[in-house]
Order: sequence, then structure tokens, then C-alpha cells
Amino acid sequence: MNVNDLSFSVYPVGLFDDLRRLVIMVRAGRWGTARYRVKRIARSLRLAIKYRELGYFNGFLAEPINYDPRSLRWTRVGHGWTWRRALADLHRHLEEMNP
Repeated sequence: MNVNDLSFSVYPVGLFDDLRRLVIMVRAGRWGTARYRVKRIARSLRLAIKYRELGYFNGFLAEPINYDPRSLRWTRVGHGWTWRRALADLHRHLEEMNP
């Protein structure tokens, strides 16, 4: 299977997902939920720094979708601070695993 023929799913995780949800709540005028999101972000940042949980700062994850598991080998998702970087990381990994 050619890696270029695959479809990919890219989505925010950790801090980027919390910020995305905060923006959605502010735009919708849901101030109570927005305040909750701000508190959640502050708490998550404190815990991530305290326990050195770098996974909270992943940014974006990318993974293949709609593929045949028998024809594609992959062991991890792509990650990066930007949508494009996550895709590039996954593409590089897939090229290494499926020459």
C-alpha cells in the first residue's frame, strides 16, 4: 500500500484541545463554561509542570484512517506543535515502517 493513498485524521490534544474548547465557549457566550475551562487549563498546566507531564503539550496528533490493517504497518501516531508537523511526523514514520 502506498502511504500517499491514505486518509489521515489530525486533531488537537492536551493544551491545544483545551484552548480550542475555551474559544468555542467564549464565542458561544457560555461564560460559566468558559470560566470552568480557564480553571481547567490552569490546573492542567500546574500539574503538567509539577509532574513533568510533557504529553499535555503535544499539540496535534495524526493517525491513518480507513486503511487495511494487513497491508499497513504502524506503531505510533504522528505528533507536533502544528497540524502540518504532525502529518509530516506520521508520514516519516509510515515510510520507515512500510518501505
